[in-house]
Amino acid sequence: MSKSIVTNGKGPKQAPTPHALHTAGRLTAIYARVSSEEQRENQTIKTQIEAAKRWVEFQKMVEHPIDITEFYLDDGVSGTIALAERPAGKRLLNDATHGKFGLVLVYKIDRLGRDPRDILNTAHTSYAAS
Repeated sequence: MSKSIVTNGKGPKQAPTPHALHTAGRLTAIYARVSSEEQRENQTIKTQIEAAKRWVEFQKMVEHPIDITEFYLDDGVSGTIALAERPAGKRLLNDATHGKFGLVLVYKIDRLGRDPRDILNTAHTSYAAS
């Protein structure tokens, strides 16, 4: 049974059920990127994926299950290129705006980009569109 809640004095609004919140929050995407031949040779994209998978497994152990919906991998793409201009980055943003997941896991924030302002603007735009 969902409750009515009041937001900003604009009248009742139906609160989502706990199941709906749990389902939406447990879908995640994994984004990984390497930019150089040296990184590719050292299998750092594989390292990034494995670290994310271990975190997901840990969440299951502490009873916060998360399901991986998709892997977005940009191999040999510089972090100076905007996320929206990278092949996997563009797909990631498109899928985010269509609500295919509620969380994106990255090994380090610099995998998304070099400029923190660009990363925040992209996150804000994606959140607002979903």
